[in-house]
Amino acid sequence: MLALVLMPPVLIWLLAVTTDGVLPGTRIGGVVIDGDRPLTPYLSVLAETWAAEHILVQLGQHQWRPTRAELGGSLSVEEAAAALLAVGHSANPWLALPAWWRAYLGDGQDVAWRARITNAAALEDYVQQIRAAVDRPPTPGSYDPEQRPIPGIVGEAVDVEQTRRAIGAAIARGDLALRVDTLVTPPPIFMKRFASERTAATVLMMRQETDYRPGTGRATNIELAAHKLDGALLMPGAALSFNQVVGKRDAARGFAPALELMNGEVSLGVGGGVCQVAGTLHAAAFFAGLQIEEYRPHSRLNQFAYLRPGLDTMVAWPDHVRDLSETKDMRIRNPYPFPVVIKTELMAKLPGQRVLRVELYGGGKPYRVDWSFSELERTPAGELRRPDRSLRVGEVRVQQESLEGLVILRRRTIYTPLRRIDEETRVAYPPTPRVLLVGSS
Repeated sequence: MLALVLMPPVLIWLLAVTTDGVLPGTRIGGVVIDGDRPLTPYLSVLAETWAAEHILVQLGQHQWRPTRAELGGSLSVEEAAAALLAVGHSANPWLALPAWWRAYLGDGQDVAWRARITNAAALEDYVQQIRAAVDRPPTPGSYDPEQRPIPGIVGEAVDVEQTRRAIGAAIARGDLALRVDTLVTPPPIFMKRFASERTAATVLMMRQETDYRPGTGRATNIELAAHKLDGALLMPGAALSFNQVVGKRDAARGFAPALELMNGEVSLGVGGGVCQVAGTLHAAAFFAGLQIEEYRPHSRLNQFAYLRPGLDTMVAWPDHVRDLSETKDMRIRNPYPFPVVIKTELMAKLPGQRVLRVELYGGGKPYRVDWSFSELERTPAGELRRPDRSLRVGEVRVQQESLEGLVILRRRTIYTPLRRIDEETRVAYPPTPRVLLVGSS
């Protein structure tokens, strides 16, 4: 009788120790293994997918979203394959039989991946990048031009060893988020006054470059506006008006006729190209964490494409306008407790190409800035027909090709040591119609 009772388990055990392959319903990390597919290539795909997943790394107020691979993490395909093949194939019948029972009569068995840091150099490189972005000495407060106090900036530092350990532990557990506090020190109790503002601004905060073609009226206007902007100073808490610095664009002040955008159409006007200087400054200020107080995009997508949508800037000083407040301006404000100086440079790049460089120098490190642009919608453009007496009846000429409209959402996150500032700006470029000149003579 005992022999009859023991016979089925013994047969199952003999089958287990002599049969190859993964038992039905066996999972790894919750994913059911397809027994009809080659095991190692299948596991390699799963491991690559795992390594490509982004995790949230938060240090103080700062956030990063690296992939596990960027942090040096990986899964061992060989160890996983061996663990899967060992399920139900143990020489110990008391281990093999329950696995076969779960495979054919239960919900199967889940095998855990073994995750760990296998690329220590990648982890170290990423931690050092974080440290370079976060670490800053404390900065004393100052006063704005009206003698109102501007608070100092606390110092901040990354505990490198603690950060390494936290990332390693998160990788091993398979976590999708981790948090580590930064070391914060208060600013000095004294308030600083600057005897020489320009010499106090020696730290390069941001650099932005755009290209242009020399030898044109547009180039003349770009270079003239850049020279007027060079050396402009923003004291702590102070604002800068682009139109006030560059002035009205007219021939008496050296500005030349050039193509410019006016109400969505390209036309000839004095000062065309000055918007490129304003846009280059705007982009530098945007990425340096300065406050953008007045900004407007062009009335159509930038046909010159010197800056991506959402960074280009339209400025104008119409002939009939006398007061600065009535112009279309670009204004930025310095939120830091130290002066910021604007420096411009014009350089040759390639034959037939020059570079406009705008640099911001300050008395300390800028805040770290994250940014993104996402497309919200596109609007088709129509067609506009205009009579033209210079053309014969029935003759048609294309004056301007159409451009579809675009609406984007511009996001900026400024990380200060004590808080995170999130901004969203909806930037709209209306559609530009195709303009046809129709003969009426």
